[in-house]
Amino acid sequence: MSGNSTTHMLFAPLPDNPLVSVLMPAYNAAPFLKNALNSILNQTHTNWELLLLDDGSTDRTTDIIQEIADVRVRKFSNPHNEGYLKACNRLFKEVKGDLVTFLDADDTCIPERFALCIAALREDSDLGFVTTDFLKTDPYGIIISRHADTVDLNRIAIDPSYYPKVCCATLLLRSSLLIEIGGYHPFFDRIGGEDQHWLFHMALSSKGLNIPTYCYNYTTHPNQTHLKNQADIKYFIPEIVTEIKKQWLLHGSDLLLHSHDLRIKWETHLQKHSYELIFRKASSALNNRQWGRAIQYTLKIPLAATFTMVAWKRFFYMTYSILKRLFRPETGIA
Repeated sequence: MSGNSTTHMLFAPLPDNPLVSVLMPAYNAAPFLKNALNSILNQTHTNWELLLLDDGSTDRTTDIIQEIADVRVRKFSNPHNEGYLKACNRLFKEVKGDLVTFLDADDTCIPERFALCIAALREDSDLGFVTTDFLKTDPYGIIISRHADTVDLNRIAIDPSYYPKVCCATLLLRSSLLIEIGGYHPFFDRIGGEDQHWLFHMALSSKGLNIPTYCYNYTTHPNQTHLKNQADIKYFIPEIVTEIKKQWLLHGSDLLLHSHDLRIKWETHLQKHSYELIFRKASSALNNRQWGRAIQYTLKIPLAATFTMVAWKRFFYMTYSILKRLFRPETGIA
C-alpha cells in the first residue's frame, strides 16, 4: 500500500450465491459468544463460512467453540493471546469467500445484514465495500446510542481531515479488494486505529457506500479490548491516522515506512501535553459510563498544567459534561 493514486479497481460480477467469509477473533468472550454465533447462524443469506479464532482464551470460550458442529464454521486457535490485529491478519490469509466481513465475538447483527450488503454490491458493480449504521448497546441488549450519521466513504480518500464515525466491524468488502490492499498494518498492534487506516486505503482503491440501516449491534462492556488496552497513544489515534492520510495525499509518501519514528514522535507529544492525555482519558471514561474514573481524571487535568488556560478550559468542559450526564443522561455522549 504505497503511493497516492485514487484509481479505482474494476470488479467481476458477483456469483449468484456468493460465499461470505466472516472473521471472528474471540478472546475471553464466553458471556457473549453464543449470541454472536446465533447472529451468523440466523442470517437469511446462508452461504457463509465463519472463521472463528480462539485467541488464547482463559474462560469458557474454548469450550463453547468446541461444541459447535456446523460444518460452515472453521476453527482456529492461538496458544497465547496475540491481540485483535494479529488474529485478523491470520484469518485474512484463510479467507475462501467472494466477500469478507466481521462480527466481533461480543456483538450481534440483524438476520438480513449479509443480504442487504450483497444487494447493495449488486446494485452498483463499482462498489468495492459497504458499511452500515449501528447501535451501541449495553451487555443486556439495551440501546445506549444510535449511530446513523450521514457517512461519505468516498470523501475519506480525498479529505485527510474527514474522520467519520464508522464502525469498521460493519464492513463487508470484496475479497479481490482485500487482496489488493492487504491486511492491517502492524504499527497499530495493541493501540487500535488499524481499521480506520485500512478504511482509508480501501477508499483509495474503490468506491464505498454506507447503508442507512441499523444492521450491527456494538456491545459495550468493561472487558472490551480497547478498554483493557493500556497504551496511552491510543487516545491520539484520530490525529495519527489523519497525519498519515495527509502525508499520503499531499506528498505521496507513507509515514508508516518509518513507523518507529512516528511512534516516538507521538509518545513525545503525550509527555509534553499531559493535560490533554488526562482530558481524553476522562472523556473516554465518561463515554463508557465509568463515573468514578471520569471524575478522578477530571480533577487531575488542572494539576497537570496549572498555569495553562487550555487545561482549565478542558477541566471546566469535563465538569460540565459530567454534571450534564448525571442529571440528564438522555442527552448522549459528551
